Amino acid sequence: MSAIREPLRVAVYCHTFSEDRDEVGFQRKVIMRTLERCTDPFPIITLYTDDGFCPDTQMRPDFQRMLLDAAAGHLDCIAFCGWDHLSGVEDSRKMISRFLKKHEVLPLECRVLEAVLVRLAA
Repeated sequence: MSAIREPLRVAVYCHTFSEDRDEVGFQRKVIMRTLERCTDPFPIITLYTDDGFCPDTQMRPDFQRMLLDAAAGHLDCIAFCGWDHLSGVEDSRKMISRFLKKHEVLPLECRVLEAVLVRLAA
């Protein structure tokens, strides 16, 4: 008999450099597809969105809220579309990585799967 697993508590973080709701929606879709493929049971999702903020600053409202939730033990994982959406500066990336490790929160970088062009013979 297998034990019932608790669903992961996942932060879905979407970020754009300029206000672009289409880009936020695209990021969310990429992340959700990744989570569908690699989690069982499906996780408990909390959405965080900073639309129109520079990634070089950590003074983004939902980014700060997400870090507070991570520090409080409310998150198991942070899913995002590329490190440049989480932090634009290499030193900040290292600091965020150490912060996540300290609070036992796993980063999950989600990417669009590459397409393969197939040419059919006539």
